[in-house]
Amino acid sequence: MLVFIAFFITLLFYACFSYIFTDKNLVLTSHPLYWETQTYLWQNLSGNAVLLCVVLVLIITILCICYFFLLKKLKKNSQNFWLYLAIISPLFFSYNALSHDIFNYLFNAKMVLVYQQNPHLVSALEFADIDTWVRFMHNVHTAAPYGYGWTALSLIPSTLGFGKFTLTLLSFRVFTLFGLAFLYYSLQHLSTTLNKRRLHQHELALVFLNPLFLIEIISNYHNDIWMMAPAVLSISILLRTFTANLPRKNQVTHFSIAVLFLLVSISIKLVTVVLVPFFAVAGMVLFFLPNNRWSRYLAVIPTHFISKIQEKVFTTLPTLLVIAFFLPLLTLRSQQFLPWYLIWSLVWLPFVKNTTVKNTILIFSVTSLFRYVPWIYNSFEYSSAVLSQQKMITWSIPLLYLALKVSSKKNTYVQKI
Repeated sequence: MLVFIAFFITLLFYACFSYIFTDKNLVLTSHPLYWETQTYLWQNLSGNAVLLCVVLVLIITILCICYFFLLKKLKKNSQNFWLYLAIISPLFFSYNALSHDIFNYLFNAKMVLVYQQNPHLVSALEFADIDTWVRFMHNVHTAAPYGYGWTALSLIPSTLGFGKFTLTLLSFRVFTLFGLAFLYYSLQHLSTTLNKRRLHQHELALVFLNPLFLIEIISNYHNDIWMMAPAVLSISILLRTFTANLPRKNQVTHFSIAVLFLLVSISIKLVTVVLVPFFAVAGMVLFFLPNNRWSRYLAVIPTHFISKIQEKVFTTLPTLLVIAFFLPLLTLRSQQFLPWYLIWSLVWLPFVKNTTVKNTILIFSVTSLFRYVPWIYNSFEYSSAVLSQQKMITWSIPLLYLALKVSSKKNTYVQKI
């Protein structure tokens, strides 16, 4: 119970702390109590980079410690996971302290609904003189970097905002909750496909209580959850094509639906094209081999041997997916590991059997949050020194962990000899 309370209080403190980072020209509400508090935060705390860094380090440290304790606690009892999920509620009222991407989401949707312009062809800078929402954006010089699918989805919460900035912002927060529900459903769907059961509480907690996930998805509004939910569901439906002993016609239908969900995911963010090779192999097995001249030789393979191969593939697949989604983080396009991109790998952890892979991603989820410290200390400006510090923070501990694992295995092997 103490860990439960500590996690909740720390998130509540973070929610309050986040308003220190509110843009100086952004007035969320004119209510006197809010305005007095916001003014005090701006005047007394926002300029103290050392204090901000110290507080953020303490918050992240406490959250991560509580997170790992909660994972152990959830393994040992049968309490409802949703009771634990209630502790994230303070983040629903937090400010997007560490990212300005939500402002791009808001204005790109407004360009469609109000100005009848295509945000993928027109930049926000062209509206700087006529629309105050542009003031809160950081990336105004380029067109929307996201897919058309995300632009279409973002019209839903934007419409419910009725043209009011704060109400639209709240609409996107509520929309994120639906994204959480969608991801939850997709993960459970995949679990019933892979494990023939629903996910246990501690398995769900690996994702839904992870501090990186909570801060980047809920507090910072990142849209990656809307990319990964259909991607997870597409993999689950694809696997069911081979597990349900379906008639040929139904196999084709399942495969087509899986491809459809994959295309939806790709239309939101292009990164899920990493799943295309998996679909290509599955399509070849499904459509090419049965019609190939070698099919008659494959027919003599014992059924139990095929079942073992299928079981091995299903066991290994989550680890391959973690690695496949981790590789794009190393590219220039992702600026060498933007923290929220790790969510692409994180969502598969409930299914990963390899302890080393699972622990490595969890360690990265901790060190990635600390990347923000040198950026804040440098007055929210990027420089070559800041980027070098971020890389060192992100990679040093995971690499040390992997080195120790390799060394341990070598010593074990030598002892056996």
